[in-house]
Amino acid sequence: MRDPGCDNGNVSPTPAQQAQAARIAAELAALGFALPGTLADRMTRCGHPNCRCHADPPQLHGPYHQWTRKKNGRTATRILTDDQLDDYGPWFDSRRRLRELITELEDLSLAIAEADLDPHRFRRHHPKWHDGLRGENRKWDRLARSTPRSIRTKLWSW
Repeated sequence: MRDPGCDNGNVSPTPAQQAQAARIAAELAALGFALPGTLADRMTRCGHPNCRCHADPPQLHGPYHQWTRKKNGRTATRILTDDQLDDYGPWFDSRRRLRELITELEDLSLAIAEADLDPHRFRRHHPKWHDGLRGENRKWDRLARSTPRSIRTKLWSW
């Protein structure tokens, strides 16, 4: 199987990381529909003062299945029936799993990137730090880098 999401030949995930990415990709492909937002069961009071919901102890109305999400930057809320909840419930579960898989894939990508961006690895493998490209006299180069700019100008202007 092709390495999912890694078309860059310079980055090389380990076989275990490639297997984990393939597992995540397969699970993402099998998810299906997903609904955004949150689902909550609410118990409410009505506006009638003699209703049972105002008694002591109160017997609230409900449960009402409330679906809340963002729509065009605003909060949108819908009350779902029991039948709608049965139909759309798995879609809310898919959304939750989708978010977990995205977090898992991001964590895996960060682990690969951090291993690739290790400063010691950079110094060993980057061409800039190769012995032949840093100059003939490495001691003079080191002295030149550690000397303040004003003194370097005077030293090299002979």
